[in-house]
Amino acid sequence: MQTSATTSADAGRADSLPGSQTSLIVLIGALYFAQGVPLGFIFQAFPAMLRSQDAPLELIAWVPALGLPWAFKFLWAPWIDTRWLPALGRRRTWLISMQILMMLAMGTVALAPLGGATMGAAMAALLAASFVSATQDIATDGLAAERLTGKALIGANALSVGGMMAGVLTGGAGTLLVVEHLGFTPTIAGLVAILALCAIPVLIWREDAPGKEVTSAGASLLRSVKRPHFLPIFAVAGLYAAAHITETSLAKLFLVDQGWSLGEVGLVATIGSLAMIAIGCGAGSWALLRGNIWRCIQTGLAVGTLALLIWIGFVLGYATPSLLTAGIAAALGGAGLGLAAVAVFTIAMRFSARGNQTGTDVTLFKSINVIGEIGAASAATMVAAKAGYGAGFAFGIALAVLAIALASLARRQTRTLDLTS
Repeated sequence: MQTSATTSADAGRADSLPGSQTSLIVLIGALYFAQGVPLGFIFQAFPAMLRSQDAPLELIAWVPALGLPWAFKFLWAPWIDTRWLPALGRRRTWLISMQILMMLAMGTVALAPLGGATMGAAMAALLAASFVSATQDIATDGLAAERLTGKALIGANALSVGGMMAGVLTGGAGTLLVVEHLGFTPTIAGLVAILALCAIPVLIWREDAPGKEVTSAGASLLRSVKRPHFLPIFAVAGLYAAAHITETSLAKLFLVDQGWSLGEVGLVATIGSLAMIAIGCGAGSWALLRGNIWRCIQTGLAVGTLALLIWIGFVLGYATPSLLTAGIAAALGGAGLGLAAVAVFTIAMRFSARGNQTGTDVTLFKSINVIGEIGAASAATMVAAKAGYGAGFAFGIALAVLAIALASLARRQTRTLDLTS
């Protein structure tokens, strides 16, 4: 396995020509989509399925722990950055191998339906799927940050958010929409088939040599943390999505408790996901091309806060949740997150691309993002279990306000960096 490479910068940007950037964006979009499929099942479909079987909220509060590999993938990111098989390429080694393992893990889930004696096997397989998708994401982020620039990088970040959310939509809300009609095993088998299709672009792609000097000692977590201006961006990445994950986590459980079917809950989640992709990511990309990067984050958080207020209105009886009203709340939450997320990770990738360990640096930002989401989802569910859904949604609003304040602080502290282009 290759552990070092020294090449010219021109070689590393060889596939950064306009035509090559287009093919890379398609490849990267397919990978982000694939990584979202198991996450969607874990965070959206799995909790709703458990609740429909009368599982207690205290148990469901621990389900986000299956996403822990995404939180701690920074621990093995330096290894992914510096080791590969020369015959496959630095990034392709990990992209292909992890895609195959992801398919195997989800295939195991299909053969181990939830409940009874197979529950442990299903959860172990979901944990494995989470681990391999997180590992593949390290290589995907490194590839995007190294090879893409300018508008192409903004497009890649829109795909990072929108493509992954499309995968989450497929594995989460999509699963809920069809599982009652097709059955558990055929539905998960369909997800495996989709993952196989996503492998095609990376199988036909031929990777050029890495564009920057990479050595086995070149990737270091400590080096990332010591970089000037790292911590303010790190704090924003950790908290910006916490309010939205609070909304989506509690909204599904609240609607199930209101007597909604899994299909109806899945439809509301679909509306939120589509709003994130079509409205949030689209508006975010448009705004970033005009340099409004920090304003995107704060506006997205404000829109997400409005969604939480609507859910509190449902809990307090000021309005009745229907497909229309719940769909509006979900759409606001999704659009707000998409707007903020494109901006946050464009900042993260631009910052990371200025170093020589892009995969490791971007992974740290994504890991703290997931840690924030897991912590927020678990804490909000616990708050709802103890004090009711209204208190849980209010907890999400407090997180949003804190994130807006952190974004303002980070904007001032990084003023000397040119992160808008």
